[in-house]
Amino acid sequence: MRIGLALLVVLCVAAPASADSQVNNLVKFYKKEGAVCAQYAAGLASAQDRAQPYLDDKEIADDVAVITSAHGVVQDYCDAIDATLQVLTADPKATYKQLATEIDHHDAIVRAGRKATKQAIEDTNPVIQRLIPKINKRRASS
Repeated sequence: MRIGLALLVVLCVAAPASADSQVNNLVKFYKKEGAVCAQYAAGLASAQDRAQPYLDDKEIADDVAVITSAHGVVQDYCDAIDATLQVLTADPKATYKQLATEIDHHDAIVRAGRKATKQAIEDTNPVIQRLIPKINKRRASS
């Protein structure tokens, strides 16, 4: 009887800790993902900033428009990650079960943003590879 009661107490105490560890694992995951997202956003912002003095060139201006559009997509993705992290960290005592509905909602948004960001980065890579030599050429002639 004592063993059964002790096991029941251990299971009841262990269950919330397990749920909290799920939330903690999600927080770690989304923080890592947020750091990667921030790197993508910073890279696109850097390309935009470097091209600003040379927007008088139509080819450069067209490329910057593509980069600006991609930067908006990436920034939306980063914002979705931040919103998810806010949900996960708002109440440190909240369990995964309590937050499951909100987590699922935010995770769906993050997944869509992840997919859109991947596509935007793939579409932007050739543009950046084309843009950088143009900027360097203009910078050298200035």
